[in-house]
Amino acid sequence: MPLRDLTDAQQEAFRSRLALAGIDPADVPSLVGPDTHPGQLVASPDPAESTIAPHMMVVPDVESLKALAGMPDSHYESGLMEEHHRIPDEWPRERNDVTAETASAQDLEQIHHAHLVWLYGNSSRVESYREAINAVEYPRSIPVFAAEELVITAANSPYLITAESGHVYGLVLIYAGGSINFQGNVDFSCQKMVKSDAPGPPTGGRSS
Repeated sequence: MPLRDLTDAQQEAFRSRLALAGIDPADVPSLVGPDTHPGQLVASPDPAESTIAPHMMVVPDVESLKALAGMPDSHYESGLMEEHHRIPDEWPRERNDVTAETASAQDLEQIHHAHLVWLYGNSSRVESYREAINAVEYPRSIPVFAAEELVITAANSPYLITAESGHVYGLVLIYAGGSINFQGNVDFSCQKMVKSDAPGPPTGGRSS
């Protein structure tokens, strides 16, 4: 099933995700699977180790990463989700000049935890940490991996994702024995995912 077989809305959503990551659609492989990339699939920031070439995206601040890959605050504000993160004590305003170099180990641990709460919880609960988080954690480079179609089978599994990263796929097909191993915080976007009990694509690579 090539990208053109997805709905117009799915194709547009795929292109929009690429644009958010600053990826030119011309640089995106149409198919990644056992026939095109033999051996285990690996997503690594190191191009020499990675099956799919990483696109390095520079994220300037926590607000940008929240918008790209975090949990929307509205999920908590509407009651759709309950806050399940430990909320740290407020960060003192007089310490907003902290940097990664001047922060103590305890400070860094506290700021890192607030950073996770900001991204995956209700960011308003850690608003006092905004300047400290941006000073200590940003800017940061995050690898983003993209393909129009990703085929995962027993022959190339597990798809090993080795680091914090973003993933943009049009279609993901997982056949019998296929699996994904996440080893970091991952934003995984695909417009359609299909799981099959068949051992692999009937046409030797691209689905039909």
